[in-house]
Amino acid sequence: MSATQSRYLPVGIFLATCFGVFILPFFFPPPILEGLSASNVAGFNNKVASVVTAALSVLVLVLSLRSDSFAAEPSAGDYRPLCSRFILLTTLVAVGFVACFSALIAYSQFRYTNDAYYFINQISMHADYGRVLYDQIEFPYGPLLFYSPILLRGMLSPFHVSTAGAYFTTLILVHLTGMLTVGWLLNGLPMLYRWRKLFYLLCAVHTVQPCFGLNYTYFRFITPAAFLLLASRQQRQWALAATLFIGQIICLGISPEMGFGFLVSGTAYAAWYVYTEGSSRLFAAAAPLVATPVFLLYAGGGYIRMLGLFAKGVFNFVVEPLPHILLFLYALIWLIPPILAMYFQRRRKEAPLMGALYILCLALLPVAFGRADPGHVFLNEIPLFMLSLVAICWHTPGRQTVWAVCLTLVLLWSAFINVRNFRGEFQTVIRHWLFQPSAGLPGEAAKAVLRKLSPSALERQLRSEREFNPPLDMDALRKLVGNDPVATPTEIPLPAEDALRKAGQYVPAFYCFQVAVLDRSAELRQVQELNASRWLLVPKGSEMTMTVTPSESASALGLNIPYPEKRPPYVVGRIFDENLKTNWQAYGQVGVYEVYKRR
Repeated sequence: MSATQSRYLPVGIFLATCFGVFILPFFFPPPILEGLSASNVAGFNNKVASVVTAALSVLVLVLSLRSDSFAAEPSAGDYRPLCSRFILLTTLVAVGFVACFSALIAYSQFRYTNDAYYFINQISMHADYGRVLYDQIEFPYGPLLFYSPILLRGMLSPFHVSTAGAYFTTLILVHLTGMLTVGWLLNGLPMLYRWRKLFYLLCAVHTVQPCFGLNYTYFRFITPAAFLLLASRQQRQWALAATLFIGQIICLGISPEMGFGFLVSGTAYAAWYVYTEGSSRLFAAAAPLVATPVFLLYAGGGYIRMLGLFAKGVFNFVVEPLPHILLFLYALIWLIPPILAMYFQRRRKEAPLMGALYILCLALLPVAFGRADPGHVFLNEIPLFMLSLVAICWHTPGRQTVWAVCLTLVLLWSAFINVRNFRGEFQTVIRHWLFQPSAGLPGEAAKAVLRKLSPSALERQLRSEREFNPPLDMDALRKLVGNDPVATPTEIPLPAEDALRKAGQYVPAFYCFQVAVLDRSAELRQVQELNASRWLLVPKGSEMTMTVTPSESASALGLNIPYPEKRPPYVVGRIFDENLKTNWQAYGQVGVYEVYKRR
């Protein structure tokens, strides 16, 4: 490669990255989607951005493999692993927050409107009503995240643990497992001690996930990488094959995208040894491929049908040139490929593992760039940020410091965005917990204390009780509907739902209220299921309609570029409203609730 080519090539790759990721996707707009999607409204094709990013990264890797220049060996440094005491102490602090706030949510009798009670509601549909996962219960994740709380509830049945209690206990255990796995993976990579420690602390900060869902834990996102590290430590063929087979089963059990990522990366890892050592490793290379149909045969057709939901682009955001995207692109295209090429050129023993982790990151690109918000980019691409800290060790101390500062600022900013949007709910949970009898402070006594200390806080609490926990008069409801079941398509307070459940009048549903009703097909299924009921109960003033546009993305992305709306946004809830007017009639009121009867 001539000096002129080496000088202009980086400029060309930079311009190709800017054009291909941020501009080209507008020239290939995705098919019109009847569902919530800011990308669809803007005419932005997230798949094009993913393909261009992967292609440029692979191009840099190939050019680096063909280059005659070698990076200098890193100077001697502190490569010792994180000590178990540091990992354990940091993990306990991080998981302690999750445990404390989980207890507050569980005892507050407040429907925490993020993923926590979505999981609890869907799990209870099976545990309490015997409905079949995927066929009768909407759930976009693997069965391992679904059945674990149910299994734990059965184990703790002598202690009369509720579904919510079993769920939050599972959440704590999963957070604990995930954090310990992150530490183990960091210790398995050739990384300077100070960068191991920094990244582990940043991961601890990110355990403050406001959704409190099993889907936003390191256990879900780090498991494929952990099995790759475990596979790299197997010397015998049968042990390697067993690791890849079990890893594929578990990753598919966690979520389809993690299963796909491990299928590609695990197969590629074993295929490298087939290429370098011969056909003796074919058995290991086939293990993930065999495990996939075995799992799908067990999971059933419902799991397979669910896979189609991920290709639609529902809830996609535009991939904007924001700090977390720019940092990610620099790591994937500029920082990692040259060092990865050097590892293979010098046949270093860590090269196959690093190559497999790199392929895993490429396989998960569509997932990260689908939502494109800081949280999803970080969680889905954790191995990428780890590889960036491996790669930076081959650079000068000054460049290492600059990268570490940039990484720290972006990840702290990402964690701040995750928490900022749910600050009000945090405060509401604390107030609701305070006014529960289990808090040891009776409601009237608590109100008296607040009246003296802060009249405005008392007013907020009283308003919160009226808005979030309006009582349901079951006697008045029975005068209207008798003992018939009553459908509740919109979110209602937990005490009201519990009253319907205890009375045997609760109607289980495929969707958790309107939480996962995000496109036309989901609306039609919800309406069809709803029309099978005779009675309907909704809080007065319930807002069913919802849209997502590029201008409304700032809360999720942290910042926002005002892209023009090239397509009208899809309005979820319009079909529900039309159905309510056509097939239902107002029958009466019970406090703040309206009762409808099917025509």
